[in-house]
Amino acid sequence: MYNIDETVDAIDLNAKKNIWRTDFGLGLYFEHASLNDGLDSALYPGEPAAMDVAQNQRNTCNLFSATATGEKWIQQHVFVSAGGMVANMDDNFSGNQVYGNSFSAPYSPAFGNGLGYNNLLGNSHLQEYVMDLNLLTIPANSLDIIPAIRASRESWNNNSTGTGTLGSYSSQPFNSQSSSDTIDVTESLDLRYTGFTNWVLTTGGQWEQSQGYLNQFGGLSQVDGIGVPAVTNYTDNNSLLQKYSLGASWYPLSRLALDFGGYYKNDRYSYTAPANSTASGLTYPGYFSVQGLQTFDGNCRATLHLLGSLSLISRYEYQYSVIDTTPDGASGINELETSRMYSHIIGQNISWLPWSRLSLEAGFTYVLSTTETPGAQNSADIGAQSSPPSPGAILNAENNYWTLNFSPTLVLDDKTDLHLDYFYYRTDDYVNNSPAGVPLGAGSREQAVTATITRRVNPNLRVNLKYGYYDYQDALTGGNGNFQGSLVMASLQYEF
Repeated sequence: MYNIDETVDAIDLNAKKNIWRTDFGLGLYFEHASLNDGLDSALYPGEPAAMDVAQNQRNTCNLFSATATGEKWIQQHVFVSAGGMVANMDDNFSGNQVYGNSFSAPYSPAFGNGLGYNNLLGNSHLQEYVMDLNLLTIPANSLDIIPAIRASRESWNNNSTGTGTLGSYSSQPFNSQSSSDTIDVTESLDLRYTGFTNWVLTTGGQWEQSQGYLNQFGGLSQVDGIGVPAVTNYTDNNSLLQKYSLGASWYPLSRLALDFGGYYKNDRYSYTAPANSTASGLTYPGYFSVQGLQTFDGNCRATLHLLGSLSLISRYEYQYSVIDTTPDGASGINELETSRMYSHIIGQNISWLPWSRLSLEAGFTYVLSTTETPGAQNSADIGAQSSPPSPGAILNAENNYWTLNFSPTLVLDDKTDLHLDYFYYRTDDYVNNSPAGVPLGAGSREQAVTATITRRVNPNLRVNLKYGYYDYQDALTGGNGNFQGSLVMASLQYEF
């Protein structure tokens, strides 16, 4: 049983002003969160080894961010926009996990108690900086060129201390520290050409470079040599991401538009750990030194307008991805192909305005997606296994699902709108292969119905009232993850 007691207060201020023919924007955001949550678990209920576990966590978090933007037409055919953001977050946390014969029992050493902890205290600090610059140039009436650059830096550090407990052993203190610093720089170049009648051609490229490190020291808890061992991880990481795209839009009829496109993406991540780091060699997370992901994507879309009030959008997309992994040199294993992913995405959307006060929208999406790995028995095309596991122990990952949504909006009067939403999600990828392995495929059904009434009291004041009902059924947990829930929400918006 979860015990949740959370309070969040937020202030969001935004302002815009035109000075010297330049549009400036400023945003300030502050959030204070106080979270006092718990989880009570009954182990082996009704059996001689029955035991209760009470876990409590308290967090106090303060988040502040400031943003600034500016945009201006320098000349008739040159437009510049820029922005920046700085954010700071401080978090203090505490907690404990106590075994006993009741959820409110104080800690007492006893045989059979699992690994727990007391007096957990810690803090974390996060800083983030982002800036970007975009330029639109129109060297010819039919050509747009848009170069852009974005740079960001994220750094954080965490510290924690506590006392580990296990059975009737004497408690043992523990501590941990971790820190990370990452810099990302992304450049992009997009071109748009409209020189052919009824055609729009687009192409673009995006390049991202990232460099940083992750340091981890200590651990959660280890009592009498049992538990989570302390680690000393030093890991330097860098990545190079590239994406190239092509697209074309064709307007053969005034009511018909056809879009074709695709892209190639190549992401490569490298990790380096010195010899004195437990992340080097064969221990986690130093299993591999390089990992690459290549993705090929092709898509098409048709938009048809009928009778002036009926629109249909049909979409198909195909994706093929390959992941290559280079294990750490200490493993003695060469680079190998670790997985392939195939995805087919089919979508259909319909919007209709049968009446000036009524709009109807419906959408359907069907996804067929498979991830093949060398360990799966039915993926022999990837590579033969010298010592394959028992049949059915490892299955290919299936991620097939379909969704349906329906959204009507009715204007009740000049000041009141009624908006309804229905959403349905279904996946049936669960395969009970428990006699040979661990069943991991998702099998769930989710549906939700929401109704929102919006009332415009005056030109500056708007009131919203929303009700929602949610139903979720899960096969993977044997029905233990099923739930039904209701939501009631009211909001008030005032524009100065």
